[in-house]
Amino acid sequence: MGLIGSMFFAGWVLASPFVLRLADIFGRKKVYLIDMIGHAIFFTAVIFSRNINLTIFLSTIIGFFSVGRAALSYLFL
Repeated sequence: MGLIGSMFFAGWVLASPFVLRLADIFGRKKVYLIDMIGHAIFFTAVIFSRNINLTIFLSTIIGFFSVGRAALSYLFL
């Protein structure tokens, strides 16, 4: 359980330098929508995952998509 949470934040750290720069280049709304769609897809994949290794990998990807969701949604408030 701890590894799943750790990999979530590892994905967050890996995506932080890239996602926010992409939002400046392509527009915040487009990047935010892509992040929300990716978040929904990979959360759905976690629901149907039956393998712990796949769940850990998907947790990393969810962390990657969470950067845009958290940082850009603050700007839209």
